[in-house]
Amino acid sequence: DVESLLAQGCNVIVIVCIDADAVKPALDLCKKAGVPVFLKARGANAEPGVDYVSFIASDFVWEGEQAGMWIANACKEKGIDPVDVVVIQGIIGGTDVRDRGQGFYNAAEKAGNFNIVAEQPANWSRAEAQEVVQNILQSTGGDIDAIYCMNDEMALGAVLALKANNLKVNEDVFVVGVDGLIEAFDAIKSGDLSATVTCTPKYANTVFDAIETCIDGGTVDTYIPVPDVLVDATNVDQYYHLGF
Repeated sequence: DVESLLAQGCNVIVIVCIDADAVKPALDLCKKAGVPVFLKARGANAEPGVDYVSFIASDFVWEGEQAGMWIANACKEKGIDPVDVVVIQGIIGGTDVRDRGQGFYNAAEKAGNFNIVAEQPANWSRAEAQEVVQNILQSTGGDIDAIYCMNDEMALGAVLALKANNLKVNEDVFVVGVDGLIEAFDAIKSGDLSATVTCTPKYANTVFDAIETCIDGGTVDTYIPVPDVLVDATNVDQYYHLGF
């Protein structure tokens, strides 16, 4: 795709990386052609300011930390110690999975009482997450306290598996996702999801501002963070407009 775009004479390219390593040859092609690259939403294992101009995205580490801290606080309020946690990952290889995992483990280390009973990928899929969580529930006898899913689609799939096993969200198991889907906000309102951390896609203006600054010869930060918030039952109405 990048070869085709370069052949068409593009003078700026925005890439959303699926695999942080596999994108490197494409970045090399752009650098050789003198075409500036902006990474959006997902990063690359490459040198900022050399292989690409700027990475514009949510802070995935922060997202993972917020999810972990919410689980730690919720379990502390219920007197749960230790906390048996399941982690459901997205597609392995992306910087979002790497960083959301790192952030969560940062929070787990700070809490000091997390027991990770399972960590498995479900590839961002609701159906796969439902199946994965179903298998984990069978292998653990349902003896878990919280599920951290790296996106809301998988969190909603996890909820379906819990319901199929007569387990109630917030009573038996806490479930926290990431993204800020309208459907996730509605699930929080109805008590079918504990919390989510937004990962807003609504920052096109930020991307184009950075592109224009670059074209005009200005200085662009190599990382431009996009602000997000943690949403649960206490503030879902306040932040409902952020859903997508």
